[in-house]
Amino acid sequence: MLDHTTKLLDQFVVELSDAASMSLVQQETEVPFTADDSRGRLDARLRMTLPLGNDVELAVEVMRAGYPRDVRLAVHRLHAYQAARPASAVPVELCVLADYLSPGSRKELRQAGINYYDGTGSMRFKHRTCLVVKEHEPPNRPPRRPVKL
Repeated sequence: MLDHTTKLLDQFVVELSDAASMSLVQQETEVPFTADDSRGRLDARLRMTLPLGNDVELAVEVMRAGYPRDVRLAVHRLHAYQAARPASAVPVELCVLADYLSPGSRKELRQAGINYYDGTGSMRFKHRTCLVVKEHEPPNRPPRRPVKL
C-alpha cells in the first residue's frame, strides 16, 4: 500500500506544483494522531509553500477507488484529524487522493469542502484565494465484484 500511496502523492504534488506554483517542503506518511480517546492514522501529511511564501499543511487520505460510501469514511477520518490537530499558525487543507473517484464521490467531496485528486488527472484544490479545478471524464469502471450471469 505504501508504494501506491507514494505514487499517488508524487503525482498529486507534481500536478499541484504545475497548476498553482506550490512547492513541497515536507512529506510524511502513516501519520498517527489521537482523537476522542481513540487512535487514528492519516495516510499522509504534506507541507507546501505557496507562491507568496506562506505554508499550508495538506492532510491526505489515499484510496484505490472512491465511491460515496468510501469517501464518507475518508472525510470522517480527515475531520477527526483536523479536530485532534493542535492549534497552529499553519492552515490545514483536507484532501482525498484515489486512482478513481466516481462522479457521486466527487460531488460529495466538493459539497464537504474537501480537495481531491484522482488518477485521471482530475483535481479540485482550494485554499483561500487559490483555486485549481481540472475535470476529466473517468473511464468506465469495471464492476467492483464479479457478476454471475
